[in-house]
Order: sequence, then C-alpha cells, then structure tokens
Amino acid sequence: MNSTENSILKHIWNKYLIIFIICLQFSINMNAQSCLPNDITLSNQTEVDTFLSAYPSCKQIKGTITITSLPDKNSITNLNSFSGLISIDGAIIIRNCPGLINISGLDSLISIGIDSGQNGYIYGLNIFRCGLNSVDGLNKLKSIKGDLTIENNNFITDINGFNSLVKVKGRFSIGGNPLLTNITGFSILPGTGEDSTSCYFQLWSNDKLSNIDGFSSLKRIEGDFLLVDNSLLNSLTAFDSLKFLNNGDITIIGSNILTSLDGIGNIDYSSISSLFIEACEKLNFCSVPSICNFLNNTNKPNTFNINATGCNSKEEVLASCCTLELSILEKGPYLIAQLNAGFPPFIYLWSTGETTDIIIKNTGNYCVTVTDSNGCSNILCQTVGTNNIIDNQDGFIIYPNPVSSLLSIELNNKIRHEKSFKLAVYQPSGKEIYRGDIPAFAYIHNVDVSVWPAGMYYFSVTDDRCRGFNGKFIVVR
Repeated sequence: MNSTENSILKHIWNKYLIIFIICLQFSINMNAQSCLPNDITLSNQTEVDTFLSAYPSCKQIKGTITITSLPDKNSITNLNSFSGLISIDGAIIIRNCPGLINISGLDSLISIGIDSGQNGYIYGLNIFRCGLNSVDGLNKLKSIKGDLTIENNNFITDINGFNSLVKVKGRFSIGGNPLLTNITGFSILPGTGEDSTSCYFQLWSNDKLSNIDGFSSLKRIEGDFLLVDNSLLNSLTAFDSLKFLNNGDITIIGSNILTSLDGIGNIDYSSISSLFIEACEKLNFCSVPSICNFLNNTNKPNTFNINATGCNSKEEVLASCCTLELSILEKGPYLIAQLNAGFPPFIYLWSTGETTDIIIKNTGNYCVTVTDSNGCSNILCQTVGTNNIIDNQDGFIIYPNPVSSLLSIELNNKIRHEKSFKLAVYQPSGKEIYRGDIPAFAYIHNVDVSVWPAGMYYFSVTDDRCRGFNGKFIVVR
C-alpha cells in the first residue's frame, strides 16, 4: 500500500471517527436531559441536595416529584438543586415544609405537566403548608397542564411571580393564607396561549387579601368563579377583562367591606350557570350588566342574602338595574338626549326615526326612547316652541310600590285638569305592555298587574301635546 492510499484511508477513518464522536456526544446529552421516569419523594434537605450530584445535567423530570419535610428528618430549607430544571412532565408537590422560605431554585422552570386531553386530573403545582414569605419567582413558567394550588401557607404575604404564565389547565385555587395581602403576579394570564383556566377559579379564606391586581388580564374561566371569605377584599375591578365562564357559577361570600360588584359586569350572562351572593354586609350595588342581564333573561338559580340593601334580593337588584335618568336638552338648533345613569352602549330612537343622541330640532313634539346594555329603557317627550313642562313635583303618587295586584296612580290638583292623559307601561326591554286613557278630572287610575311577571316596569303619562312625566314601579310575586 503506497503513501497515497494510506493518506486516503487515514482521511476516511478520521471522518467517520468525528461522526461517531458527535453521535456519541449527542446520545449522552440526550440521556442527560431527562431523568426520574418514575415518581419520587424527597423528604429532607440532604435528599434534595443529592439530586444535583445524582443528575447534574437533568433538565426534564419525567415523573412527579413530591417535596415534603418529615418530622424526624432535617427540614427542607431550599430548592437550589433544581436551578437548571426546565420542565416536569408530572406534577411538583411542595407540602409541609415549614423551613422553606423561598422557591428560587425553580426559577428556570418553563412547563409543568403534559397534555393528556383531560382537565384537572393532576396536581400540577401544589404549594401547601410551607414557610414561604412570598412567591416571587417562577417568572419563566409558561404552562401548567394540571392544577395550580397555593393553600394553607401561614406566612405568605405576597404572590408576585408567574408573570410568564399563559395556561392553567386544571383548578386554580389560592386560599387559607391568613397573611396574604397582595396578588400582583399572573400579569399576562391567560395571555396568548390557551385562552382559559379550567375547572374553577377560586380565592378563599385569605383574611388580609386586598390587592388582586394581578388578574387584570384574565379573560376566560372554564368553570366556576368563587370568592369566599376574603374579608378585606374591597374591589373586583381587577376582573374587568373577564368575559366568559363556560356554564360556571358565580359565588361571592363573606367579603365584608365589598360595596360593589363593579368589575364582573363584563361577563357574558349566558355563560353563567347560577349566582350566589351572600354575607357581604356592605355590598349594596349588584346591578352590573352581567348580573342584570342574567336576572332579566334567564330563570337560572340565584341567591342574594344577608347583604346590604340593594343586594339583598333579586327584586332589589332588578330595581337598580333599570335607572336610566333621561333628560332632553335644547342647545342651539339641537335636541340632546342626556343620560346620568345606565350602562353603555345606549340605543336611541326618536319619534322622528333618528337613532343618534343629538338631532336637529324644529317646532313640534319629540319623544325619544333610550335602551342601555341591560335592556333597560326610558322614554321622554318634549315639545319645542311652546311651554312643554308639566310640573310633576309632588304631581302624582304611585302605590303600592312594590305591587302584586292593583297599582294605583293618583294625580293631584297640580296636573289634574280638563284634558285627558295617556298612560303607557313598558318592560325594561322597551316593550309596551299596557296603554290606557286617564280621563279628564280623574283622581285615581288603577291598573291590574296581577298576571304580569315580577320585575321592574316604567310608565309614561303624557297629554295631547306630549307633555308629561315618567316613573317606575316593581311587580313582585
């Protein structure tokens, strides 16, 4: 074999040797990326620390890892051995670790759980009875394909991590944390991933919780929405973006200083299964669009009990659902329908057929019907070019209100004269259900409402020049 042949053979050998080494290294690296195909429990700090030396290159745990301190073992105080961990295919359960004050060792974690097509079937991430003061890490974590529960931790005051989290497939529960004051994490949940959290969303028995601004991006919950015994929670406006519950219940109990349900008014009422609002002693405003539309348009279960006046019964809530304070202003060549209450967007319909809030006026009679997003309507008439005001200050009395059978409208001497009046009664949807005449010199006009459905009604009394006054009453059963 001459030197040329030797050179060729040597070149071929080196080439294949390089390929072999690359493949071997790739195989080693691949094997080093994952570890623990079966579930494992670490019960003391020594076992936690040993993880790093046993699996120095592990990036992915295939099974479920449970971290729990046993009474007769040295307490677990840190999770630094997991600093390079990227994913866990099972769950990570951290419980009964009173010496653990932070979870910074999990800061590289990106995902927990694998998608099996089921909802709420694994723990996902469970932090239970630990000594944590705050949860301020996990800011690379994007997905939990299981439950997220942070419960019964006696020292947590703040949860400000999870700021990359876009998906929680299972239950979402934060509760039993007596010192928890602020939840400012979860800033992009649900973000751009699977636009939902599943099973239910609940905050419960967090005695000092007052700031929940972290949920400002939450748009959809695949199940129930529960706020129970968060006694210092004073606002729900962090949930302004929440639009859909997927046949879930709304339960709000024991929020002692909450005065309004503003914040959950944008939920699609058809996605709500039931309402349970109870024991919120200062809660006096429940008439947000989602609640009003739910009560007006469905026969699904609802309970309002042991709250302040205004939220203590379905009838009280409905009474505030339709409070369109309507006036007509003349400004230059225009008539302007002006509202001081109600829920936008508003629909306008003038007697001229125009559908804007501002129209050009001429001499004559004008009436406008305005309907808000709750389906509540009000009607007001005005005459341009002549005196169009009937003084209705103490001009009429309507009784009883609420009424179950016979409604009486009593006119006094200020407005009772030789001309007759027209009486029209409307449902909150704007549908006219009664029209009648009040004869000249009449003192009392009675209307039988005994077969009318319970709820809020509006009435309008006008003369032949469209002058008059409006009012409302409640029918109860």
